[in-house]
Amino acid sequence: MARRPSAYFQFWTHFDDSAQRARDDGPRLDLLDAMTPVQQRRVEAELLHRLNLDPSADGWVVDALGALGSEAAVPQLRRLTQGPVAEDAAIALWRISRWPDSVTVLSRVAQAEQGREEPRPPTMTRRLEAARFLAEIGSPRARAALREIATEESSPYRLQRAITALL
Repeated sequence: MARRPSAYFQFWTHFDDSAQRARDDGPRLDLLDAMTPVQQRRVEAELLHRLNLDPSADGWVVDALGALGSEAAVPQLRRLTQGPVAEDAAIALWRISRWPDSVTVLSRVAQAEQGREEPRPPTMTRRLEAARFLAEIGSPRARAALREIATEESSPYRLQRAITALL
Protein backbone atom coordinates (compact mmCIF):
# COMPACT_ATOMS: atom_id res chain seq x y z
CA MET A 1 0.00 0.00 0.00
CA ALA A 2 1.42 3.38 -1.02
CA ARG A 3 1.91 5.96 1.69
CA ARG A 4 0.85 9.55 1.31
CA PRO A 5 3.60 12.15 1.27
CA SER A 6 4.39 13.66 4.66
CA ALA A 7 2.74 16.91 5.74
CA TYR A 8 6.16 18.53 5.41
CA PHE A 9 6.48 17.47 1.77
CA GLN A 10 2.86 18.40 0.99
CA PHE A 11 3.36 21.84 2.54
CA TRP A 12 6.42 22.68 0.42
CA THR A 13 4.93 21.18 -2.72
CA HIS A 14 1.91 23.45 -2.34
CA PHE A 15 3.92 26.44 -1.11
CA ASP A 16 6.37 26.46 -4.01
CA ASP A 17 3.87 25.66 -6.79
CA SER A 18 3.14 28.86 -8.74
CA ALA A 19 -0.12 27.41 -10.12
CA GLN A 20 -1.34 26.79 -6.55
CA ARG A 21 -0.39 30.33 -5.58
CA ALA A 22 -2.51 31.69 -8.38
CA ARG A 23 -5.54 29.64 -7.27
CA ASP A 24 -5.32 29.66 -3.47
CA ASP A 25 -5.68 32.40 -0.87
CA GLY A 26 -2.69 31.29 1.14
CA PRO A 27 -0.44 28.46 2.20
CA ARG A 28 -1.79 25.19 3.58
CA LEU A 29 -1.48 26.16 7.24
CA ASP A 30 -3.43 23.04 8.26
CA LEU A 31 -0.40 20.96 7.26
CA LEU A 32 1.79 22.71 9.85
CA ASP A 33 -0.22 21.09 12.64
CA ALA A 34 0.32 17.65 11.09
CA MET A 35 4.12 18.02 11.14
CA THR A 36 6.49 16.78 13.78
CA PRO A 37 8.21 19.39 15.97
CA VAL A 38 11.45 18.80 14.05
CA GLN A 39 9.69 19.40 10.73
CA GLN A 40 8.06 22.56 12.10
CA ARG A 41 11.47 23.90 13.16
CA ARG A 42 12.87 23.14 9.69
CA VAL A 43 9.95 24.95 8.04
CA GLU A 44 10.38 27.92 10.38
CA ALA A 45 14.11 28.15 9.59
CA GLU A 46 13.47 28.09 5.84
CA LEU A 47 10.67 30.65 6.11
CA LEU A 48 12.87 32.97 8.20
CA HIS A 49 15.57 32.65 5.54
CA ARG A 50 13.08 33.57 2.81
CA LEU A 51 11.76 36.46 4.88
CA ASN A 52 15.28 37.86 5.26
CA LEU A 53 15.97 37.55 1.52
CA ASP A 54 13.00 39.65 0.45
CA PRO A 55 10.80 40.70 3.38
CA SER A 56 7.90 42.35 1.59
CA ALA A 57 7.68 40.07 -1.43
CA ASP A 58 5.68 37.18 -0.03
CA GLY A 59 2.64 37.29 2.22
CA TRP A 60 2.58 33.49 2.28
CA VAL A 61 5.89 33.43 4.17
CA VAL A 62 4.52 35.93 6.68
CA ASP A 63 1.26 33.96 7.08
CA ALA A 64 3.08 30.70 7.72
CA LEU A 65 5.44 32.27 10.26
CA GLY A 66 2.42 33.65 12.11
CA ALA A 67 0.74 30.23 12.12
CA LEU A 68 3.94 28.68 13.48
CA GLY A 69 4.08 31.29 16.25
CA SER A 70 7.63 32.27 15.27
CA GLU A 71 8.97 34.61 17.95
CA ALA A 72 12.15 34.98 15.89
CA ALA A 73 10.14 36.67 13.11
CA VAL A 74 8.58 39.37 15.34
CA PRO A 75 11.16 42.17 14.78
CA GLN A 76 11.02 41.75 11.00
CA LEU A 77 7.21 41.49 11.01
CA ARG A 78 6.88 44.78 12.92
CA ARG A 79 8.89 46.51 10.20
CA LEU A 80 6.59 45.06 7.54
CA THR A 81 3.42 46.65 8.97
CA GLN A 82 3.93 49.79 6.86
CA GLY A 83 4.46 48.10 3.50
CA PRO A 84 2.74 45.93 0.91
CA VAL A 85 2.23 42.93 3.24
CA ALA A 86 1.04 45.01 6.21
CA GLU A 87 -2.16 43.02 6.75
CA ASP A 88 -0.29 39.70 6.69
CA ALA A 89 2.33 41.03 9.11
CA ALA A 90 -0.33 42.42 11.46
CA ILE A 91 -2.29 39.16 11.67
CA ALA A 92 0.96 37.17 12.05
CA LEU A 93 1.91 39.40 14.98
CA TRP A 94 -1.56 38.92 16.44
CA ARG A 95 -1.25 35.14 16.15
CA ILE A 96 2.24 35.12 17.66
CA SER A 97 1.86 37.56 20.54
CA ARG A 98 -1.61 39.19 20.45
CA TRP A 99 0.10 42.42 19.31
CA PRO A 100 -2.39 45.18 20.18
CA ASP A 101 -1.47 47.42 17.23
CA SER A 102 -2.65 44.73 14.81
CA VAL A 103 -6.11 46.27 14.87
CA THR A 104 -4.68 49.69 14.03
CA VAL A 105 -2.71 48.36 11.06
CA LEU A 106 -5.59 46.25 9.75
CA SER A 107 -8.01 49.17 10.07
CA ARG A 108 -5.61 51.37 8.12
CA VAL A 109 -5.38 48.84 5.30
CA ALA A 110 -9.15 48.18 5.24
CA GLN A 111 -9.77 51.93 4.98
CA ALA A 112 -7.31 52.15 2.04
CA GLU A 113 -4.83 54.39 3.85
CA GLN A 114 -1.25 54.10 2.66
CA GLY A 115 1.54 52.93 4.90
CA ARG A 116 4.80 54.88 5.14
CA GLU A 117 6.49 52.45 2.75
CA GLU A 118 3.66 52.06 0.25
CA PRO A 119 3.62 54.10 -2.95
CA ARG A 120 -0.12 53.46 -3.53
CA PRO A 121 -3.18 52.78 -1.40
CA PRO A 122 -4.01 49.12 -0.71
CA THR A 123 -5.95 47.23 -3.38
CA MET A 124 -9.50 45.98 -2.83
CA THR A 125 -8.16 42.45 -2.35
CA ARG A 126 -5.88 43.63 0.45
CA ARG A 127 -8.70 45.66 2.00
CA LEU A 128 -10.98 42.61 2.02
CA GLU A 129 -8.23 40.49 3.53
CA ALA A 130 -7.63 43.07 6.26
CA ALA A 131 -11.36 43.10 7.04
CA ARG A 132 -11.36 39.29 7.27
CA PHE A 133 -8.42 39.42 9.68
CA LEU A 134 -10.17 42.08 11.80
CA ALA A 135 -13.11 39.70 12.06
CA GLU A 136 -10.73 36.90 13.07
CA ILE A 137 -9.35 39.06 15.89
CA GLY A 138 -12.91 39.74 17.01
CA SER A 139 -12.04 42.18 19.80
CA PRO A 140 -14.43 45.06 20.55
CA ARG A 141 -11.95 47.45 18.91
CA ALA A 142 -11.71 45.28 15.79
CA ARG A 143 -15.52 45.01 15.52
CA ALA A 144 -15.90 48.77 15.97
CA ALA A 145 -13.39 49.35 13.15
CA LEU A 146 -15.34 46.99 10.91
CA ARG A 147 -18.65 48.71 11.71
CA GLU A 148 -17.11 52.11 10.98
CA ILE A 149 -15.84 50.99 7.56
CA ALA A 150 -19.14 49.27 6.72
CA THR A 151 -21.15 52.42 7.42
CA GLU A 152 -18.74 54.90 5.86
CA GLU A 153 -20.34 56.38 2.74
CA SER A 154 -17.05 56.46 0.84
CA SER A 155 -16.43 52.72 1.36
CA PRO A 156 -16.98 50.63 -1.77
CA TYR A 157 -20.21 48.66 -1.77
CA ARG A 158 -18.35 45.36 -2.20
CA LEU A 159 -16.31 46.06 0.94
CA GLN A 160 -19.40 47.12 2.89
CA ARG A 161 -21.20 43.89 1.92
CA ALA A 162 -18.23 41.72 2.83
CA ILE A 163 -17.86 43.39 6.22
CA THR A 164 -21.58 43.08 6.92
CA ALA A 165 -21.29 39.34 6.28
CA LEU A 166 -18.28 39.15 8.64
CA LEU A 167 -20.08 40.92 11.46
